[in-house]
Amino acid sequence: MASWIAKAFVQKAISGLPSDWGHAANDFFRRHVTKGAGLSDRVFEERSTAAARHVEAGLSIRDQPVIELGTGWYPVVPVALYLCGFSSITSVDLVQHMNAEGLRDVALRFIDLNDRQTLGELLPHYEAERIERLRQVVADTSRPATPADVGLTLMTGDASRLPLPDSYAGFIVSNSVLEHIYPDVLKPILVEFHRLMRPDGCMSHAIDLSDHFSHLAGNLTPYNFLRFSDRIWRMIDNHIQAQNRLRLDDYRALFDQTGWASTFETSKSGSFELLGRVKLDRRFAAKAPEVNVVTEMLTTLVLA
Repeated sequence: MASWIAKAFVQKAISGLPSDWGHAANDFFRRHVTKGAGLSDRVFEERSTAAARHVEAGLSIRDQPVIELGTGWYPVVPVALYLCGFSSITSVDLVQHMNAEGLRDVALRFIDLNDRQTLGELLPHYEAERIERLRQVVADTSRPATPADVGLTLMTGDASRLPLPDSYAGFIVSNSVLEHIYPDVLKPILVEFHRLMRPDGCMSHAIDLSDHFSHLAGNLTPYNFLRFSDRIWRMIDNHIQAQNRLRLDDYRALFDQTGWASTFETSKSGSFELLGRVKLDRRFAAKAPEVNVVTEMLTTLVLA
């Protein structure tokens, strides 16, 4: 229990620093205190599996420009898209954390899967020519790998006001990002994506609906954060790694309000027994257990 409270306290303190200092301090905290930095085998497997689902959703429009929301430290999704024939990917984030080391790490993971002859199981649509191109990039000791090597352009700024023309993108993706954006910020982003989407395009979002502190503390249920009122949660939560606590029905309503229609949705439920151990705040107690129990959501959406 103490570990998640300590992390929440430290992140809350860090979030009070000026933006540049706060993100630098959080990066130091990740690397040297919680040891959360680095791409573990488990995290790579989870992200590459989600990336494979995104590939399937956008395969028919892979010749069209892609927008990724939330670059993060390790570009698993962009590299997977590149390997499967997507050519123009713009990744947007408020703060860019990705560097040549992170890109190289991801590239080597996919190359290793190819060498062990298991890449085709994960990404059946990968192109051999591109995996060999990736191999050449990481083998070149004369220069570090760059985003352009995988058709990637990094963009820093507000995703609700992107300097891109109308109907720019055919495909928009995010991976464990939407759960960190509060509704008043997420809604204008979804409206902006409506402006940027081509008539025949689609979005694919993988959303983690679990309490992210439970990823750190093994004794914490994925539903722990549902016991707090909004007032108390504002005291715990922080803008370094915010958690909006939206549930399945909330996302559906938000997509509908911003002009999106779902063509595919799948979800993963946790444990009703674990959910039953949590005394839910009234905001969540009013929802059906079948809604609250969902811990992961993958959805494909088109213009309504």
